[in-house]
Amino acid sequence: SSDLGSSCFSRGNRDNLGLIRRFLRERGLDGVVEVKGGLCRGTCGTGPHLDIDGTTYDGVDQQVCLDLLHRVFGREG
Repeated sequence: SSDLGSSCFSRGNRDNLGLIRRFLRERGLDGVVEVKGGLCRGTCGTGPHLDIDGTTYDGVDQQVCLDLLHRVFGREG
């Protein structure tokens, strides 16, 4: 995926992307929420990074990603 920062992608955002897409699809939000990649920011030591509505989260593993999704979209599904 050339539009994603390669370090973050290899350090976990590949798995996070699948998790996000699955989460949105299961809730019927995949056509409502825009998911897009970003270029490397040069802050590899604190990645993977995830931006949600203008807020950047660092060190996002799958559990953190899922917690963030539940916080933003609610736990019902």
